[in-house]
Amino acid sequence: MARKKRRGSPSPLGNVGRSPLHFNWKKAMDHGQTALTVAGLTPGVGIIPDALNTLVSGGRAAYEGIRGNKKEAKKHLTNVAVNAGTMIPGIGQGVASGKLAMKGLKAADKAGKVVTAAREINSQVNKS
Repeated sequence: MARKKRRGSPSPLGNVGRSPLHFNWKKAMDHGQTALTVAGLTPGVGIIPDALNTLVSGGRAAYEGIRGNKKEAKKHLTNVAVNAGTMIPGIGQGVASGKLAMKGLKAADKAGKVVTAAREINSQVNKS
């Protein structure tokens, strides 16, 4: 009798329950850095997560540079500059808010594409 493969439950961070080698580390790091950006909005102590976020982006840029992935390295170097800007008192909240707004716009664009595709499928189904 053939054994069924066990699969972990779906998660936004990857497949939970599988080997760590199959974990989506990139997405986990992205979510972690978004959390640091939000934590950085806290007046007074927000500089600590902002500094940590800058260091993480620098590490990711160096890692991608070593791997030879110039596109990702450039993206993370840009994030280093933006995250360093979030450490400036007063101005940093505006920079962080703009960064989070851009993430929201990208998510809304993806949602709009899903709705458009669903409408197209619905119209095709209704024609049959």
